[in-house]
Amino acid sequence: MQSVNMRFKNKPPSRPPFTIPQYCPFLKNSGPDYIKPCVNCVVYTWTTFGNSFWMYPVDIQGCVVFCYAWDGSEWKYIQFKINLIDCFY
Repeated sequence: MQSVNMRFKNKPPSRPPFTIPQYCPFLKNSGPDYIKPCVNCVVYTWTTFGNSFWMYPVDIQGCVVFCYAWDGSEWKYIQFKINLIDCFY
């Protein structure tokens, strides 16, 4: 298991793209196996709550994704349950 300090070292190297992808329901299936290939990559994420944001996953443990989320001006470290992801691009 990685320590929290190790995860913080994986901060994204730059800001996300300016262009936001269009929602695509065909990109659903957001279980751990679908997200693992996206570790250390910038992806756009839609949640089951209807909000969306750029994220940079750095680790997945069980049903939790540890990542950085773009808040519009900087990357913030967050973690949340994978079942809250509607789809990602």
